[in-house]
Amino acid sequence: MSKNKQTTEAQVSLETPETLVVTPVARTYAQLIEQYKTKSGVIRGLHAEGMDTKTIHKTLTEQKVMNEKGTHPLRYQHVRNVLQTIVKKAS
Repeated sequence: MSKNKQTTEAQVSLETPETLVVTPVARTYAQLIEQYKTKSGVIRGLHAEGMDTKTIHKTLTEQKVMNEKGTHPLRYQHVRNVLQTIVKKAS
């Protein structure tokens, strides 16, 4: 009976592939700014840590990150633009 149980478990594990789930480390926006220096740096840093655009936007919006004027929340389009723009190196 235990042999059948082991076979069933092996079949289930073969049928369901493992997926990599990236869980963001809980940090405040102030901690992220301290580490990455700019809002764009924070976005690039979170992306480098494995977050996708949607997750970055959601994470920063939940922390009530505002635009430069402090009037509107961070937009998804801004996150997307930062990730698609090539970083210019200082000379």
